[in-house]
This record gives sequence, structure tokens and C-alpha cells, in this order.
Amino acid sequence: MTGPGRRTGNELPIGLRMAELRDRRGMSQQVFADRIGKSKSWVDKVERGVRTLDRLSVIETVAAALAAATCGDDTTAGELTERAAHLATAHGEHRHHDNDGTGFGSTAVELARALTAMRLGDHHRAVTTHQRATSGDTWHRLPAEHRAAHLIDITHAHLDLGDPHAAGRALITADTIAPAETRTRPAAHTALTAVLRAGPIAADVARLAATIGLTRR
Repeated sequence: MTGPGRRTGNELPIGLRMAELRDRRGMSQQVFADRIGKSKSWVDKVERGVRTLDRLSVIETVAAALAAATCGDDTTAGELTERAAHLATAHGEHRHHDNDGTGFGSTAVELARALTAMRLGDHHRAVTTHQRATSGDTWHRLPAEHRAAHLIDITHAHLDLGDPHAAGRALITADTIAPAETRTRPAAHTALTAVLRAGPIAADVARLAATIGLTRR
């Protein structure tokens, strides 16, 4: 068995796996960079092995897994997410911020697993993983924006499972944690509109919608 962050002789470096995914899907480096929220230069450096993902860059690895999931690439998504899990374990949950304040560690990887499952259509697994990841103390130590963004994203799994109440609660919690995320992100507006259309809503959800200026149209 190989240790965390190590490769066997037959395993491609993670940067080459990203390049392989990009090429297979016919994406330019710029398109791929936009998909994972990084610069073209960042993608180029990772693919060439100039920038490593084997130290504190767990979140970048997770972002790549989510990008793969968006393409419907179950194998690549799982591989990259599991690699992130090994790296998170190796570096320890107590060191859960990189140099620019982005949260990482096993909790962040669990959140990524939840979103990966959701994007692949396994909504039951997504919600179960989400609930497990958000039940511990380390969830509260992640950056507020990270937590709020995750709660906004996971609303789609709740909605697809026919649970608009849980989706509404996730949005209210996100708004409590980081109001700017729910009030400015288009994804939050889309999710809240879906909750409004799903039927009767709680008073606090109605207030949030009114504050943002959304209706049940």
C-alpha cells in the first residue's frame, strides 16, 4: 500500500490526470480554469508539474474532482477526491488553512464528496455525506464563505429529493453565516426561487426572499 500523496509506478501524476480529463472533454486550459475557478497559468503549471498538489493544495485537488464530476466522469472524480482525502489525512485536520485562508482537511474533502455525489446524481449519498461532514466541530472552523457556499450548493440535492424545507433551512443557515453569499450569488437566487416554487415556505425563508427581491414567479 502506498502512503498518502505517493504514487505507484503505474499511477499518473495528478496534474497529468487533470490534463487527460481536459483533453478528453475537448476543453482548453482557459475553459478548464474557468470551470474550477483558477487561472489558465495555474492549470498550465499543474499540468506541467511546476506546481504540486501534494502539499497544502487539497482544496485545489477537490476543485478538480468537482470539475470532473460536472463532466459526468465518475472514475476521475472519485480518484481525485480520494487522493485529496489521503492528503488531508496526511497533513492533519488541525492544519486546516492554506496561505490564502482557504479551508482544507478531511472535513472539506467530505464536503467535496457530498457535492461530487450530487453532481453525479446520487442525491441520497450527497445529503448523507453532507450531514456527516457538517455535524462535527471542524465544520465550524472552516471559513464562513466556504461553509455558506457549500450550503447553497447542497440545496440542489435537497430539492431533487423533494425536500424543499431542508433546502430552505440550508439557505437560511448560509445567510446567517455569510449573508453576502446568499444575497449576491446567482446560485443562491436560483435555489431560493426553486424553494419558493415548491410550495408553502417558512416565514424566515419568505423574509430572505423579500430581502433579495425574489418572488414565486
